[in-house]
Amino acid sequence: MVEPGSPLLAFSDDVAELVERAASSIVAVHGGGRWPSSGIHWRSGVIVTAEEVLERDENIKLTLPGGRVADASLAGRDPTTDVAVLRFQPDGLPVATSAEAPLRAGQVVLAVGNHDGAPLAALGIVALAGGAWHSLRGGTIDSLIRLDLTLSPAAEGGALVDLQGRIIGMTVLGPRRRALSIPSLTVDRAVDQLLARGHVFRGYLGAGLQRVRPGTRQWIAIFGQPARRSRREHRSERTVRTRGNSRR
Repeated sequence: MVEPGSPLLAFSDDVAELVERAASSIVAVHGGGRWPSSGIHWRSGVIVTAEEVLERDENIKLTLPGGRVADASLAGRDPTTDVAVLRFQPDGLPVATSAEAPLRAGQVVLAVGNHDGAPLAALGIVALAGGAWHSLRGGTIDSLIRLDLTLSPAAEGGALVDLQGRIIGMTVLGPRRRALSIPSLTVDRAVDQLLARGHVFRGYLGAGLQRVRPGTRQWIAIFGQPARRSRREHRSERTVRTRGNSRR
């Protein structure tokens, strides 16, 4: 039994207060999946959630803290960073206090989601804090944050909160169902582009194939420039021309 005034009891009360404060800007997202996920009121009238759990683009519902249901529309989605952006009428719902805070392995953090209007929380630590990395779909994530906590599927798309009460990322389930966090810096960059264009532009390199018809000579172009012919081709062409002139 914990005695009144003990440090453990004080820590428990502080954590509960952090969860309650963060949960005031976390919603449940009903996007057509097997179960609702969570979302963060990132900017006024803008919800950020995990793209992979958003099964449909229309008829999206939100359950706000307290249980009120609201309609939402899709503003854009970026599968490469696992960020989707929704628009809705906030009607006084507070905006999350986000921060671009560097994390260290061993730092205590909270994952906060929304389950049918009620707070959903998990306590753990940062298991790994690494540098920038590329997702399986080619997106650039500013830092690799792996979490040592049990993340409920209903909390995916919710907030990663530090002990100062700042929302420092969005929680997602990565490969092998490992709990990860998309940093606030990455989320902000994706939100800017999705609100402006509805999608994120990605540059890529590729190769194309073109059918060569028999009996015609084709030039092969690389980056818009005709390819050089080999010395053998030049010698063959000179030989043909010489033979043709001798026949005349």
